[in-house]
Parts: sequence; C-alpha cells; structure tokens
Amino acid sequence: MQCLFKAISLTGIEFLFLQALGFPRKKFYHEENILENQIIHFSLPFCHARFLKSTNFTLSSLVLALFLSSNVAYAAGEVTIGNNASASPYGVAIGDDANASGSGSGGVAIGGSASVKKNLGIAVGELTEARGESSVVIGAFGIADGKQSVALGANSRAKNDDEVNIGIWSNDGLKLYGTRTLSGLSAGTKDDEAVNKKQLDTAIASISGGVSAADAQKMADTAQSDAVTTANEHTDTEISKVLNSGSSTTKNAFAIGQDATATGEISTATGQNAQAKGKNSVALGANSVADKDNQVSIGQKITDATTGAVSYITRTLSNLTDGTDAHDAVNKGQLD
Repeated sequence: MQCLFKAISLTGIEFLFLQALGFPRKKFYHEENILENQIIHFSLPFCHARFLKSTNFTLSSLVLALFLSSNVAYAAGEVTIGNNASASPYGVAIGDDANASGSGSGGVAIGGSASVKKNLGIAVGELTEARGESSVVIGAFGIADGKQSVALGANSRAKNDDEVNIGIWSNDGLKLYGTRTLSGLSAGTKDDEAVNKKQLDTAIASISGGVSAADAQKMADTAQSDAVTTANEHTDTEISKVLNSGSSTTKNAFAIGQDATATGEISTATGQNAQAKGKNSVALGANSVADKDNQVSIGQKITDATTGAVSYITRTLSNLTDGTDAHDAVNKGQLD
C-alpha cells in the first residue's frame, strides 16, 4: 500500500494534550523526534485517502493530527474514521457507526450513524440516510428515498425521484409537521426559473387593475393552467431565481460527491457530478449545474449540440411555506 506523509508540527502543550487523549499513536512518531523550542515535528500517513488528498483547505496542525492519528482505517480507496465506521470501495465514512458500505460504491456518510444505501449517495448529519441512488441528504434525521433526490434540513424527507424536499416530517415519514421558507430569491426571467412573491403580487395587481371580474377570472384560470403546465414541464430547479472525489479549485469553494466540481469563488457543489461554476453559486443534487453568479440550482438545462434542442433535468421542490417577503419563493397554493 502506497502512503503519502504529512509533516506535522505541534507545540509541546498540544503534543501533551494529544498524548493525554491517546494520540498520536506510537507508530506515527519516535522518541528521537526533535524538540526545538517546545516544537515537536513528526509525520502522519495518507494511505489511499483520496478524500483527504483532494482537500485544498488548510486544517490546523492540532486538528489534522487528531484527524489522521485517531481511529482511521484505509483500504482499497475507502476512508473510515470513527468507531464501527464502514465504507465500500472509494467511499468515505466519518463518525461513530457511519456507514457508506451499501449496495454501491463511492458514497459519503458524515455524522454519527449516517448511512448511504445506494451508489454515489451522500448523507451528512446524525442519523441521516441516503437511500436512493445518487441521492443527497443534509440535516440530522433527514432521509432521501428517491433516485437523485435531495432532502435538505433536519427531519426533511425526499420520497420521490428527482425531488427536493425541505419539509419537516415525522420519523416514519407519514406526517408533515412543518414547511420551510425559501428566501433571498431573485426574480425569475425564464420559463424554467421559479418566481418570488414580488413577481406574484405584481402579476395580481396588473390583472385586477384593468379588466372586468369575468375577464379576470378567465385570465386567472388560464394563468393557473399555464403555470401548472410550465411547472410540470420545467420544474428545473434553478432555485436561485423562485466527500469522495469532488474537487474545488478556487478560494473558499467546496465540493462533495463523486466528480463534483466547485470552480466558482465561494461556490458549493453537493452530489454526484454536481457543478458550481458561478461565484457564490450552489449546485445541489446529482448532475445539477449552477453556472451563474449567486445561483442555486437543483437541476440542469441541456442543449443538444447538433439539433439545438433543449431538455431539462428537473426536480420538484416540496413543502414550501407561503412566501411573505418580496424575495421569498411562492408555492402553488399561493398561485391558485
């Protein structure tokens, strides 16, 4: 097994603190290590730890020493950290009883008893479960059942394929206890972009200002029909406008999931093949693309290079509270 070694320098106080906790383990340092002005130097190994090799952010020496010298196991490309943590090939499991060893490979489970059941899933938070293939769940007790689904927030549950759910559910997933507000939403300008409450209020005002009650009702019926049709056809998921082999290449960017990339400054990509290209953008869910600044995307627009035809990878955003501020998203109940 090939290993890379990371040089660590600790103060005498930090080293004594680690020794009191049982770290670093004897195999990682020797008694003849030099003590220079209360600074102790030694090395810790990275063995097939692709997750750790690819991180481009800096950890303090003390944290890194704890991280690498504690209960860490390396095998055929997987990383496990914590008591009873387990991972399939190229998976990552961090936390006591974290499990990324489901039926597939490449999963990421972070948090106590977090679990990934299918290929390329991501579960972050205590007792989270990524049950669907390429699903993402972030928030304690959340569950993502559907393929390429996203459950966002504590106790959220995404039951269907290509669904993004931000609701608050009972443990058995049968009762919805609460909804969440999606705020900070820019005005949608394209068919596949969500609208905020300010746009809805403007549309209502323009209808009520210059037509009869009968005409207004007809227009409302037509608008509702068109809006529902459009929503069903283009539920794209650019909400911005209504830790396996991921890589981040710019300052303060973060990517988690196989082939996920965060190339925009202060961007975040979460999910298999998610791409956050714009500054301060977020790509949430497998294959999502956020290519504009300040954009949050839960889907992708695809243009055929030969024919120019446009198609969409879309998701449904569920359990959305009524928008009350100008830049809150609105739900179908408000549109009706």
